[in-house]
Amino acid sequence: MLLLAAATALAAPLAPSGLQALGVEVSAYTAGQRAWLREAGCTGTACDAWRVDTLLGGEVGLTIVPAFGLYAHAAHVAETMDAALYAESGYAAGGGARLTLPIGRLLGVHAWAGLEHQLTANEDLSERATSWAIDAGATLRGGRADEGVQGWVGLGVVPWSKSPATVLGGDVTVALSARLPVEGVAGVMLISEPLFGPWNDRTRLGAGVSGTLGYRTGITGFITVLH
Repeated sequence: MLLLAAATALAAPLAPSGLQALGVEVSAYTAGQRAWLREAGCTGTACDAWRVDTLLGGEVGLTIVPAFGLYAHAAHVAETMDAALYAESGYAAGGGARLTLPIGRLLGVHAWAGLEHQLTANEDLSERATSWAIDAGATLRGGRADEGVQGWVGLGVVPWSKSPATVLGGDVTVALSARLPVEGVAGVMLISEPLFGPWNDRTRLGAGVSGTLGYRTGITGFITVLH
């Protein structure tokens, strides 16, 4: 029986790619979210756990060809578990592949699949919380970067996750996994005109916000340089 607050790593790419050809996107972000987990083997009515995090990090996205790219992100995590008197920090990291399928000039389907990891602990690792997860999903995008705005809505899934935590001085270890591994995803991003005039229409600055509801519930804000 468990009701805790802990950290969970950011998962999907920050936004659908704003690039139409080979290029790179470099972003900084801050996020706050919680995940709905359940203790493995628990059969009572108080088996759920809430993992709550605050992250500050960055992401790099590389478009190799218009339909395919890679992404990777990493962040510092501040984590507290009030019910277990746990307050530690650590890191979150992840990455994977992303696909783009255009549907006309201003519409597109964007999909991703990746692996996420997160760890917080005290100095001797006697207290620690970790998470591994496979993350995937797809969104429908409207608009595009060179039009100045794009928005998206879609669905993410976590088909596998593992989230053990050792707390209370190392005396208690619990195994957690996603309670309902499905979430809605939505966001909007504003993109500037080319930063260096008409002779360079590639380099732009973007800012956006995205949110999730379901397995992970939270909000992320970010700024991005596209080139």
